[in-house]
This record gives sequence, structure tokens and C-alpha cells, in this order.
Amino acid sequence: MTGRHRLRPIVTIGAVVWLAMVAFHAIAYTALPWVHPYAERTGQGASNFRRPPSWAHWFGTDKTGRDVFSRCVYGARMTLLLTVAAIAVAIVIAAALGIGAGYFRGRVDGAVSGGTDVMLAFPPIILLLFLTAYFEGRHVAGIDLTRKWLVVIGLIAVAIPQLVRVIRANTLSEAGNDYVMAAKAIGSPHHRIIGRQLLPNLMPALITFTFTGLSLLIVAESGLAFVGQSVPPPEPTWGRMIADGRTDLNTLWWLSMMPAAVLFLTVLSCNLVGDWLSQRWERPETRV
Repeated sequence: MTGRHRLRPIVTIGAVVWLAMVAFHAIAYTALPWVHPYAERTGQGASNFRRPPSWAHWFGTDKTGRDVFSRCVYGARMTLLLTVAAIAVAIVIAAALGIGAGYFRGRVDGAVSGGTDVMLAFPPIILLLFLTAYFEGRHVAGIDLTRKWLVVIGLIAVAIPQLVRVIRANTLSEAGNDYVMAAKAIGSPHHRIIGRQLLPNLMPALITFTFTGLSLLIVAESGLAFVGQSVPPPEPTWGRMIADGRTDLNTLWWLSMMPAAVLFLTVLSCNLVGDWLSQRWERPETRV
């Protein structure tokens, strides 16, 4: 076993532990003694302004005395809430479209593939900016479109076409296998073949795509927050925190670097877990 292969399990375990820690802090932040004492939106007095990282403030404090570590935890709550909700809806819609296109082919495949090509040709950041800037405050079907709703809708729209493509490709591969052909030959209805034959065999790929798609959506939401079009302040998000500290990198480097490091490690961990799952469920005959 080479050094690279010996290191891979350690890196993967580290990625899983990091994601578990981020999720735990995002869910249980109100009960954690090292997070709860520091207010989400208010500072701790003038004596705590612009404090560098220390034992009392692990990530330092910002220009109004707010604890950066606690705000990173609150930011994790909001970022994960938006992106997990978006990827959950997107994976269901994309699975329906991708499996339908890969299984039925013909006109269904043409319509789905054409639609995804059009959506992929549209720059994601432009779509997100358009949705959040134009539709904010409007009422559609009795729903008040707040910024949070629009960010989730935009992230869903960004994720669907990419997920549809990979799910369609995997469905095309699975649909040509003998077990599907045999089910068709004995006259099994389409919904039974898809539900009992195709879908269980596609589940490993769907779980893998979920982690990979989640990492992409976290980056997209953070980019949107960086330009001020995600959840409005004073609600903290990682992208907004990075943007707030960018003008003071020479003197207050921790304001941007700490949330940027948390964002980087979270996205990297999602990709590492997705890669590990892909290799774990890879068919033996396709391994190199």
C-alpha cells in the first residue's frame, strides 16, 4: 500500500468528523456553553473590540466586539439550513427527471436534456442575483417571497440541471442491464421496474451526488452572500462574514480568514466524503 492510499482513510475520517462537528454545532448551538454566552448580533462591550484569536475568543472578535467563532456557528446554522433544504428538493426533482429521461428515452429524454442544456447555459450567479433582486418582497400564490425563500429557490434551480445530467447517465447505464431487460420481457409495469429495480441500484449514486451537490450549493450561497444578496444582515452567514472583513485583511485578518477556513474545510469535507462514497460503491469490474 502506497503512502497516498494509507493517508486516504485518515483524511476521509477527518472529513466525516468535521462535517459531524459542523452539523452538531449548527443544531445544538443554544445548548453549547462555549457558543451560547456570546450573542449572535450584539457585541460584548468596547473592551472586546477587535480582539485577536485567544483562549477567551477562539476566532477573535470583530469591530463591534462580536465573537467570530460564535458567529461562524450561527452562520453554519443558516448556511446549512438553506443549502440542505435546497439539495433535498433538488435531488428529488432531478431524480424524477433524470430517471425518466434515462429510462423512457425518446421524446422524454429529448425534452429533459434540452431543458437542462438551456439551464446550464445560464450563468448560475446571474440567475441567483436576478431572483433575489427582482422577486424579493413580491407575493406569488399567497406566499411572501422573502430573501430566504428566494435563495432556496435559486439554489434548487442551480442544482437541478447538473444533477439531472449525472442521474440520467447512470440511469442509461443501469437500464441496459439484464435485470431490467428481463423485467420488461415478463411484462412488469414501468413504475414497478423503476421503483423496485432501477431506484435501489441508483441510491448509492444519489447519496454520492447529494454530498457533491451540497458542496456546490454551499459555495454558491456563500458567493451570493459575499455580494450582499443572500440572507440580509444582521443574520450571519459565512459569505457575509468574509465580505465584512475583506477591507481589514492587513490588520484584522481573522475576520475573513476564520470563516473562510470554516467554509473551505466544509466544502472540502463534502467533496472528500462524496469521493469516498463513490469509490466505496464503485462496481468491482470498473475499478482501475
